Amino acid sequence: MPFIPGDGVVIGPGAVVQTAFAPIPEQFDGFTIDIQELFGSGDKVVMVGHVKGVYKKTGKAFKANTVQVMTIKEGKMTHFFEGADTAEMIGPA
Repeated sequence: MPFIPGDGVVIGPGAVVQTAFAPIPEQFDGFTIDIQELFGSGDKVVMVGHVKGVYKKTGKAFKANTVQVMTIKEGKMTHFFEGADTAEMIGPA
């Protein structure tokens, strides 16, 4: 993603919000997540779906595959991973 610096690894809930989630409205219009599957196994919760919206820089609408994996320990999220088809999200119009 153009607004996430470096390799995209951030540590701490505040850093995740500030780096990954807060810039979304600045970069995209109508950004939504369409959940296709949600399941758990052991200490993991997995979401499989699509992100949709319009990339403001190009005006290009997109629907891109995404997956999120959350690790839950003692009722709290300890790890969060998200993979998305960013080429589809920000590719040329």
